[in-house]
Amino acid sequence: MSQETIRGLLYTIVKDITDIGKVYDYHRYSNELSAFLNFYQTTIGGQQQIRAWTIAHEGFESEETNTCRIVRRHRFKVRGYMSLIDSIASEKVFATLAETVASALDDATSIRASGYPDTNQPALTS
Repeated sequence: MSQETIRGLLYTIVKDITDIGKVYDYHRYSNELSAFLNFYQTTIGGQQQIRAWTIAHEGFESEETNTCRIVRRHRFKVRGYMSLIDSIASEKVFATLAETVASALDDATSIRASGYPDTNQPALTS
Protein backbone atom coordinates (compact mmCIF):
# COMPACT_ATOMS: atom_id res chain seq x y z
CA MET A 1 0.00 0.00 0.00
CA SER A 2 1.20 3.51 -0.71
CA GLN A 3 1.82 5.96 2.12
CA GLU A 4 -1.05 8.06 0.77
CA THR A 5 -3.47 5.12 1.06
CA ILE A 6 -2.25 4.22 4.55
CA ARG A 7 -2.45 7.86 5.67
CA GLY A 8 -6.07 8.01 4.47
CA LEU A 9 -6.95 4.82 6.33
CA LEU A 10 -5.29 6.09 9.52
CA TYR A 11 -7.20 9.37 9.20
CA THR A 12 -10.52 7.54 8.88
CA ILE A 13 -9.78 5.25 11.84
CA VAL A 14 -8.89 8.16 14.14
CA LYS A 15 -11.65 10.48 12.86
CA ASP A 16 -14.34 7.85 13.59
CA ILE A 17 -13.56 7.80 17.35
CA THR A 18 -16.26 9.50 19.43
CA ASP A 19 -15.28 12.94 20.81
CA ILE A 20 -11.80 12.70 19.29
CA GLY A 21 -11.77 16.37 18.28
CA LYS A 22 -10.22 17.67 15.08
CA VAL A 23 -8.13 15.29 12.99
CA TYR A 24 -5.64 16.19 10.25
CA ASP A 25 -3.78 13.87 7.92
CA TYR A 26 -0.61 15.97 8.25
CA HIS A 27 1.02 18.02 10.98
CA ARG A 28 -0.40 21.55 11.09
CA TYR A 29 1.91 24.49 11.83
CA SER A 30 1.37 28.19 12.38
CA ASN A 31 3.33 31.14 13.76
CA GLU A 32 0.05 32.90 14.54
CA LEU A 33 -1.84 32.05 17.74
CA SER A 34 -5.22 32.66 16.09
CA ALA A 35 -4.38 30.22 13.29
CA PHE A 36 -3.11 27.66 15.81
CA LEU A 37 -6.36 27.91 17.77
CA ASN A 38 -8.35 27.58 14.54
CA PHE A 39 -6.46 24.37 13.72
CA TYR A 40 -6.61 22.75 17.15
CA GLN A 41 -9.53 24.21 19.12
CA THR A 42 -12.98 22.64 19.17
CA THR A 43 -15.99 22.30 21.46
CA ILE A 44 -16.70 18.94 23.08
CA GLY A 45 -19.56 18.54 25.56
CA GLY A 46 -20.05 22.31 25.67
CA GLN A 47 -16.41 22.89 26.70
CA GLN A 48 -14.19 24.83 24.28
CA GLN A 49 -10.73 23.27 24.31
CA ILE A 50 -7.72 22.25 22.32
CA ARG A 51 -8.35 18.68 21.20
CA ALA A 52 -6.80 17.59 17.94
CA TRP A 53 -4.79 14.81 16.33
CA THR A 54 -2.28 14.86 13.48
CA ILE A 55 -0.97 12.01 11.34
CA ALA A 56 2.58 12.44 10.02
CA HIS A 57 4.58 10.14 7.74
CA GLU A 58 8.02 9.63 9.26
CA GLY A 59 9.58 7.45 6.58
CA PHE A 60 9.81 3.86 5.46
CA GLU A 61 12.13 0.88 5.11
CA SER A 62 12.27 -1.43 2.11
CA GLU A 63 13.25 -5.07 2.27
CA GLU A 64 13.54 -7.73 -0.42
CA THR A 65 12.00 -11.06 0.56
CA ASN A 66 13.21 -14.55 -0.37
CA THR A 67 10.71 -14.49 -3.24
CA CYS A 68 12.29 -11.35 -4.75
CA ARG A 69 9.38 -9.26 -3.59
CA ILE A 70 9.91 -5.80 -2.11
CA VAL A 71 8.17 -5.15 1.20
CA ARG A 72 7.92 -1.54 2.32
CA ARG A 73 7.13 -0.68 5.95
CA HIS A 74 5.86 2.86 6.45
CA ARG A 75 6.21 4.66 9.78
CA PHE A 76 3.57 7.14 10.87
CA LYS A 77 3.23 9.17 14.05
CA VAL A 78 -0.24 9.99 15.35
CA ARG A 79 0.03 12.93 17.76
CA GLY A 80 -2.68 14.14 20.08
CA TYR A 81 -3.08 17.58 21.64
CA MET A 82 -5.45 18.52 24.44
CA SER A 83 -5.98 21.45 26.79
CA LEU A 84 -5.29 21.02 30.47
CA ILE A 85 -8.69 21.55 32.09
CA ASP A 86 -8.90 20.52 35.73
CA SER A 87 -12.71 20.57 35.89
CA ILE A 88 -12.95 17.72 33.35
CA ALA A 89 -9.83 15.84 34.58
CA SER A 90 -8.35 16.30 31.11
CA GLU A 91 -5.25 14.21 31.87
CA LYS A 92 -7.44 11.14 32.39
CA VAL A 93 -9.66 12.00 29.42
CA PHE A 94 -6.61 12.34 27.17
CA ALA A 95 -5.08 9.07 28.43
CA THR A 96 -8.36 7.29 27.62
CA LEU A 97 -8.47 8.88 24.15
CA ALA A 98 -4.85 7.89 23.46
CA GLU A 99 -5.58 4.31 24.54
CA THR A 100 -8.71 4.30 22.36
CA VAL A 101 -6.67 5.49 19.35
CA ALA A 102 -4.03 2.80 19.95
CA SER A 103 -6.72 0.10 20.29
CA ALA A 104 -8.49 1.27 17.13
CA LEU A 105 -5.20 1.07 15.24
CA ASP A 106 -4.46 -2.37 16.73
CA ASP A 107 -7.88 -3.61 15.61
CA ALA A 108 -7.80 -2.10 12.11
CA THR A 109 -7.17 -4.88 9.64
CA SER A 110 -7.49 -2.37 6.75
CA ILE A 111 -3.98 -1.00 7.39
CA ARG A 112 -2.19 -4.32 7.17
CA ALA A 113 -0.97 -5.68 3.87
CA SER A 114 -2.24 -9.19 3.27
CA GLY A 115 0.26 -11.84 4.25
CA TYR A 116 2.46 -9.39 6.18
CA PRO A 117 1.21 -8.88 9.73
CA ASP A 118 2.19 -5.64 11.45
CA THR A 119 4.42 -6.61 14.34
CA ASN A 120 5.04 -2.98 15.32
CA GLN A 121 2.04 -2.15 17.46
CA PRO A 122 1.10 1.43 18.38
CA ALA A 123 3.00 2.87 21.34
CA LEU A 124 2.11 5.77 23.60
CA THR A 125 4.85 8.30 24.30
CA SER A 126 4.70 11.60 26.09
